[in-house]
Amino acid sequence: MSRAKVRGMIQAGWSGLHAESDDLITVQEVPHAWHFPRTAAVIHHAGAGATEAGLRAGVPSVPVPVQLDQHFWAARLRTLGVSPRPLRYQHLPIERLAPSGRLR
Repeated sequence: MSRAKVRGMIQAGWSGLHAESDDLITVQEVPHAWHFPRTAAVIHHAGAGATEAGLRAGVPSVPVPVQLDQHFWAARLRTLGVSPRPLRYQHLPIERLAPSGRLR
């Protein structure tokens, strides 16, 4: 997060993801519709709800699909021209997210 010069929040949900540092916190259940508009950008799994909340929030959206319909919604975001191509969750390097402090 420091390389990108931003703070981050991981929403653990049922996945059990967790990370903590001076610029990163983990939260449990927080409605996307509430917290996405309060962010500079969202990196999300591209489920229908997260995709919709990201579009409504009007912030840059980076899809990282994992399963089921997430690949469809990630491709749809790309086709609409509102996100970069989907990233594979197995290869989510900081260089892809923050070269020179910007998403690509």
